[in-house]
Amino acid sequence: MLWLTIIQQIIGRKYQKGERIYLVLDRTQGQDKNLFMVGIVIVKRAIPIYWQFLDKRGASNLAEQQAILLPVLKLLKNYEMVVLGDR
Repeated sequence: MLWLTIIQQIIGRKYQKGERIYLVLDRTQGQDKNLFMVGIVIVKRAIPIYWQFLDKRGASNLAEQQAILLPVLKLLKNYEMVVLGDR
């Protein structure tokens, strides 16, 4: 996925290896779309870096959370990560 390489370059310019970064899990329900995303907190804002649509309405489950986090964890393996989410 091309954008993951671009995101990795941007993060690499802003943060030193081993530095702590904050990731946010968030879900937005539209009329017929359920968007689940991982964002990185930069200057008090969560910037989406990976997302997928869920094939259902309502909250995500553990398997969906693990599936969306895995590519991001691999991408940012050189950083200390704190994952934030609600409920």
